[in-house]
Amino acid sequence: MATAFAQVAPNSNSGSQGLESFRLNHPETGILPLGDQVARVYGNFSSGATPSESAQRFIQSSALALYGVQPADLAPIGPFESGEHLVQIMPDREVGGFKFTGVYYSQQVRGVPVYKSNLLVLTRNEPGFPAVLASSTLWDVQGFETTLDGVNLSSLPSAKLWTRNPLSQFRSKPQVSPAQYVIWAGIDRVKAEEPRLAVLFSAEGGGAFDADNHQNIEFVVDAKTGAILHQESKIYHAVTGRATGLATQGYVADACAAESAVGMPYVEIATGTTTTYADADGNFSIPAGPAGSTYTTRLVGRYFTTNNNGNPTLALSTTANDGVNWSPVFNSTNGLETDRAQVNAYLWANKTRDMMVAASPNYPTVATQANSFLVTCNIASTCNAYYTGNTINFYVAGGGCNNTAFADIVGHEFGHNAVAKGGSGQGAYGEGMGDIFGLLLSDDPRTGVGFQTCATGIRTAANTFQYSAASCSSAGSEIHACGQLVSGCVWDLRNRFAVLYPSTYRELLADYCVNSILLHGNITSIGADITVDFLTLDDNDGNILNGTPNYTSINDSFSVHGLPGPALQLAQITFPSGLPTALTPNGLTPVQVRIEPIIGTVNQSTAKLFIRTVGATSYVAYPLAPLGSNLYQANLPGGACPSEVNYYFTVQMASGDTQSSPSLAPTQVYATPVASEFGELVFETFEAATSNWTVGATGDTATSGLWVQVDPVGTAAQPEDDFTASPGVKAWITGQGTAGGAIGAADVDGGATTLVSPAFDCSGFDDAYISYHRWYSNNAGAGPNADSMPIEISGDNGVTWVQLENVTENAGAWVKKTFRIQSYVTASTQVRIRFRAQDLATGSIIEAGVDDVRVFGASCTPALIGDLDGNGRVEGVDLGILLGAWGTNTYDLSGDGIISGPDLGLLLANWTI
Repeated sequence: MATAFAQVAPNSNSGSQGLESFRLNHPETGILPLGDQVARVYGNFSSGATPSESAQRFIQSSALALYGVQPADLAPIGPFESGEHLVQIMPDREVGGFKFTGVYYSQQVRGVPVYKSNLLVLTRNEPGFPAVLASSTLWDVQGFETTLDGVNLSSLPSAKLWTRNPLSQFRSKPQVSPAQYVIWAGIDRVKAEEPRLAVLFSAEGGGAFDADNHQNIEFVVDAKTGAILHQESKIYHAVTGRATGLATQGYVADACAAESAVGMPYVEIATGTTTTYADADGNFSIPAGPAGSTYTTRLVGRYFTTNNNGNPTLALSTTANDGVNWSPVFNSTNGLETDRAQVNAYLWANKTRDMMVAASPNYPTVATQANSFLVTCNIASTCNAYYTGNTINFYVAGGGCNNTAFADIVGHEFGHNAVAKGGSGQGAYGEGMGDIFGLLLSDDPRTGVGFQTCATGIRTAANTFQYSAASCSSAGSEIHACGQLVSGCVWDLRNRFAVLYPSTYRELLADYCVNSILLHGNITSIGADITVDFLTLDDNDGNILNGTPNYTSINDSFSVHGLPGPALQLAQITFPSGLPTALTPNGLTPVQVRIEPIIGTVNQSTAKLFIRTVGATSYVAYPLAPLGSNLYQANLPGGACPSEVNYYFTVQMASGDTQSSPSLAPTQVYATPVASEFGELVFETFEAATSNWTVGATGDTATSGLWVQVDPVGTAAQPEDDFTASPGVKAWITGQGTAGGAIGAADVDGGATTLVSPAFDCSGFDDAYISYHRWYSNNAGAGPNADSMPIEISGDNGVTWVQLENVTENAGAWVKKTFRIQSYVTASTQVRIRFRAQDLATGSIIEAGVDDVRVFGASCTPALIGDLDGNGRVEGVDLGILLGAWGTNTYDLSGDGIISGPDLGLLLANWTI
């Protein structure tokens, strides 16, 4: 039987085998690597009966290949304080409900969390719950579990060890949070030199050199040495330097505008033991107490408690009887800056939270927030504000700055809270999102108008700053400056939305900005992954590559700042009859091509085939002939036999953009051999009860993990499944462990073990090939990546061997390899292949597997029509065979489905004289 050989042929720089395997299996899915991680997978790559099932199918099939993470190490815990596994994301304003469900996971090894390592699988809320985005900060820590052997994970090391270095950063003994074990593997997409077992805790107190410099620092400390592996401040300042003040009317500081009465949202009203809360505009109704009862209110509400820096918080009271209308007014005299600060800080904290919850009603922690969240005003210092934990904090006027408790500064600080509660890192991203929260409130690109003067702010989103891989942005790498990169993108998007949706643009913009935080991941950086997130939230069919309703607005807004989204799939190029399995030697092989426009119009005259024959250094272009109805004719020139031809197809759209097939051409191309015939000699799936493959060769000394033909029992190093499609289950693997067994229970130890094929007769082919799927793992154990697996071929029945490849990669997946036999040995009657898994180094875990071995090839001599017995002649024996099968289709030479007169005519026409 002929087998299709046209395949995508990646060049040597196309990335890891795991990523390549995923791309080939999901050709319409995009992958965005950033730093040392796979940041985003986007497209449509999984489905299930529920969001969780869809996410789990993706994890089971791809987590190891994409991220190097065992599925069992992903716990259904979100990166939120409340740990939600499922979060509804992005309200659907047209039909109600939500567009997406976010399915969140945290990476653990033996129950020990990997620091800031999480996975979000975003599913669309439609039948099949298609997974359309995977947002990852996962780290490959395979093999680290052996480091945990012998460690009592229920008991931390001595506190003297892990607090010694961190506590030197405080003047006096700080308040230390409860500590826990974590695994340190890296931060912000930069991988650590090696993973470490660490202790995580935070400490809060005054600085070592300035007791008034309040610090709250999170530490990750090496559990063995006490060295600080990472630390970050949990206090996030809105600004640095000299600051401005509070405004009552509008969004500026109090020195820049007058005050006017406004309802106090959700404020507490109490009498006796009865407490109620006002509505969003301050309206309330409370059951009356006895005549002459006392009624009180203070700047404490359903969601926030105002803290006047240790001084009494504004409070009011009255005595009243049933039916009396009481209209308490906070800051009624408007004579004190400190009173204005409390009123405005409380007001804008509630307005910011309301905006958030309107955009994302199930936002983790914020949606269910209690009034233990503090709004601290009038701190006895100047020109700053900050967020930490469950407090936002503002300073009094002085030093050339106004009181910092005003509208967009409050919004900025609560934006930091949104970032933290949404499972993201802070840094430049947190500062940018803080500024975005301010502009979502004010509809003004400026942050902090009145911070120092009423004429200007301290930053603006109306900017042209550009992304820089080296220094974050053209504004610089300092986090407040760099944050303007993402706020600039959002302001440009605001301007485009304002034209398209003049009555709803502010609501829409908030939807995208707030919900995008939930997709960002536990990192602090700003990159094109944010563009992918906005496009995914905007998408309506599970495929952002074919465009989204607002693709142009979103992509243009981010592109002008150097953060473009993925290029659109403008047209779909397919092959209705498939690609040829072989090309006619020195002739033309027709191929039908369908080019269907997805976005825009195809320029038919630009449809081309690009060909490179063996020995050529460049591609030659051939136009495709239009046939109508989006169909085209291509003719593939074959050249000499045996050889191989590489080729790809392109077309230009009316817009001038180019679409290719394969999509990454010419980095990836199609490859087809030149041959008169193309056939298969062997396809071994190893499903039979016995095998003519043998185990053992000269020099083998392995004491365990010898090759065995079984249905694999998976471990962190060994596959759970073979490669053969169902119902196939068997493969050759190195040692069969037990379910739930340790990673090294059945791996290769003590030397080499060799799997040897029987002899294959390849002499009938002019050009012979061999392919196989292999598995290899050597990245675990005390001495990982110290061994290899040589794979060799012999053309003389095993007397001599030539190496095909020496495998060292740890793909975490079955990897297909194909080799032309004549490039290594003679395609003789006695071709063999062998796989040598070996443990030659100290402390390595070695596991290997082989499945689906195929031997096939090409013939340059056309088959002789009518030679039914295969002896190279058409004669009486062949005539007897044909007549004996008359009326059947066993030897149908004419292709009409039955042996009859035309078949007899063809046989006689080729009679050998």
